Amino acid sequence: MNSYGQNRGMKRKANVLLERPKEVGIMQYAQSRANEIEALAEEIKKNTGARKVFQSLPIHMRRRAMSHNIKRLPRRLHNIARKEYDKITSNPKRPSRRHRRRPKNLLEEYQRRQRKHIWLETHIWHAKRFKMEDRWGYRIPLHSTDKSIKACYRATQNYCQIQDMSYLCCIEITGEEKNILEGLGHLTDSATGLTFGARSNMNGTREGHTCVYKYDKYPFHAIGCVSYLWKPETNQDESNLISRQLWIWCHPSCYNELWEELKICFKPENRDSDISELHQQTFSSGEITVISLKDTLNRHRLIGPSSNQILYQVLKPANILKKDASEQWWQKYYQIPSKSLAYTQQGEFIESLDKTPSPGEYTPYSVIGVTVGDPRISRPDRKTKVTKIKDVDTDNTLCYDKLVSDVSMSALWNSDIRQEVKATKMSDQKLNELKSDIMIPGSLADLGIEESRVPVILVQRPGTSGNYGSGWDVILPQNWSMAFWLTFIYHGARAAGSRDLESLAFEQSTTYYPNDYPDTSAGSIHEQKSAEKLKNKFDKRPPAKRCNYVKLGIAAPFLYPWRDLTSSWTDGRIEHIYVLRDRKCLKVLSQMFNANTKSINQQYPNKTMPEDNTS
Repeated sequence: MNSYGQNRGMKRKANVLLERPKEVGIMQYAQSRANEIEALAEEIKKNTGARKVFQSLPIHMRRRAMSHNIKRLPRRLHNIARKEYDKITSNPKRPSRRHRRRPKNLLEEYQRRQRKHIWLETHIWHAKRFKMEDRWGYRIPLHSTDKSIKACYRATQNYCQIQDMSYLCCIEITGEEKNILEGLGHLTDSATGLTFGARSNMNGTREGHTCVYKYDKYPFHAIGCVSYLWKPETNQDESNLISRQLWIWCHPSCYNELWEELKICFKPENRDSDISELHQQTFSSGEITVISLKDTLNRHRLIGPSSNQILYQVLKPANILKKDASEQWWQKYYQIPSKSLAYTQQGEFIESLDKTPSPGEYTPYSVIGVTVGDPRISRPDRKTKVTKIKDVDTDNTLCYDKLVSDVSMSALWNSDIRQEVKATKMSDQKLNELKSDIMIPGSLADLGIEESRVPVILVQRPGTSGNYGSGWDVILPQNWSMAFWLTFIYHGARAAGSRDLESLAFEQSTTYYPNDYPDTSAGSIHEQKSAEKLKNKFDKRPPAKRCNYVKLGIAAPFLYPWRDLTSSWTDGRIEHIYVLRDRKCLKVLSQMFNANTKSINQQYPNKTMPEDNTS
């Protein structure tokens, strides 16, 4: 360094020394910084690291008992140790798997996991074999983890496919027939087809379907498509002449909306819904009572030509003639001669299932009630295959003659019987012990009066041309879903999920709720979620692998812009859109399109294309 640089450095040091204070007031400085010093001391005392407080001591001062006995620590560290101990007790260690898998603890864990989304009774069985998804407040099986698209199609075409539809919600309406129809008339319109007052469905031998709307809002504000079932009326039962009973089955996505509209229709005395003794929503208006049977009835759907044979093997009519000192519910119920006669006719109908090659041979949406024995008794040890019926001369009149109101009667309509059937179900452990005592292996156990009698309702579902997609819906009481489900599976039915049900609707060219109902709230929500999934999937692709929708001229590739389309027709003056469901208008449009097609075919007849000889 040259002399010039040294001089500059000395001048700077001299200037700094001249600016230093002549004296420092220690007390004043400490007093002005008292809060900062106190905060610094507190931070020093805190143990912010991952080590415990006793680990901050020197090694020669540490003791093993310090980990659980605070008094073995120095007194100055007691407060810090107590805080650490409180954190440990507030966040205890996770119990071992052996403790968690105990039946009591496992049941509590399952109930905790159902707080947000309800599980079906077959959830654990599905969770081990299916892809599960949260939909409509339930945990729904989506599709099998195996490659099952082609297998499910084969099952619906040649064999039997089963699906758990227990997430469908049921609403029971009890009261005078006139008042019920008058109230529900505000939610439907006869232009769309048959309504709740259709004569073919009023006697309870057939299930009806209709589209419901908000109160006097037709054709706008559609809620969704529902199915309904009237309790069969008999002349012998005088109570049916006074009061009728109606079940309305709806999709869970529109359940809350339909429940609120029913309150508007019947104008309950108390606007808020009450909770019955069975923890069910209910309200009453005069002589009409509306009860929510949601999650109290199970529903299995069997599809395919082999459904009849599987039902014949599983649904064995129970013996109701056995009498005992303590009268059971079936002995009291079948004391009435008309119901006893109905039981005999129902047994004959079950026998006819084994002689009918397809469920499509029966009357569409026919209803059959039957009381069967415990299905676990007839369950085979291993899965079996269904044998097809070949060269059987079936008389179709047999299927139609048996559809009278007596055949449709069922004890499942009685809430007291449903609760008794649920409570008196024999446990699997006790049943297996009784079956193990049988001397002849493979023979069925005769439990006598101890065997459960289960009331069941069968609802026929028609198919398309060639009876494709025809089958049966089996309505079961609560707590019996898993018993019937496993028996159906072991007799040859193939389980399917929600995706397979959508594929079936596509193959049948029928609508599927809520995907094909864009004018409903549930349909619009489904479209938004579907568009979001497709958009996320599109964004995950590399830019070079994305389809250029702008160049292709596609404005909305992930969502149907219904409002933009209709606004272009009406210059933006339309507020609400709706789907045309008027039968007369649709018939006129169909005739117009068919006429135009015929005229086009006449003007341009089919011509064979010339062969290409350039090759």
